Amino acid sequence: MEWIKKFPFENILLDAALLVVAFALPSTNLLLSENLTAAFWLAAPFQVLALFCAFYGRDSYSPGRNLPEWLSLAYILNTILAVGSFIWLYLVAFAVEKQTGGFPYWGFRFAFFVALFGGILVFGFSLGRSDGDELSLKTRYLLVLIVFLFLSFTESLLEVSLGISNVGAIVLVVVTLISYLPVRLALAFQPPFSYWDLASAIVCFVVYLYSIL
Repeated sequence: MEWIKKFPFENILLDAALLVVAFALPSTNLLLSENLTAAFWLAAPFQVLALFCAFYGRDSYSPGRNLPEWLSLAYILNTILAVGSFIWLYLVAFAVEKQTGGFPYWGFRFAFFVALFGGILVFGFSLGRSDGDELSLKTRYLLVLIVFLFLSFTESLLEVSLGISNVGAIVLVVVTLISYLPVRLALAFQPPFSYWDLASAIVCFVVYLYSIL
């Protein structure tokens, strides 16, 4: 059946796995806390890799042209946030400063450059795909696996940084939203678009956010 072939099983499994990590598996926060500076240097390259996987999509046509009209603006806004999503790295940098006694200026310059220009490059590459071949199921699951690893890493990193920086709930919500949702929705907006995928992404994000408030 055609709908089964196009149903985003791998994306919904991604959301379920993220909730398992958040609620059931042992926390990696202690490991990240002990290696926060190294994790900070890794965050931006990892984000670019995850965006590459999220934007790569399932075929060569532009998803923005095939979405329902009322979602087109949301797609554009989400793409801008995903490509330019370096603001959340400020929080990690401040946590590194509190932990080490010095702001990581070179690390932040590196993170800013890689996150911003790397995001633009991978998005441009995704628009340039013209082979017209659908991705194999194995490739689709591999791409989603990398996005899953990034989101798990990012949210653990933010939990550690929030604990060190001791910021309020509003900052927590904004930073988590900026770091998590644009990358996840970039994956959800890839063709063939599915409302099930979009709903799964938003509901699981809300559940995760509730768990850390």
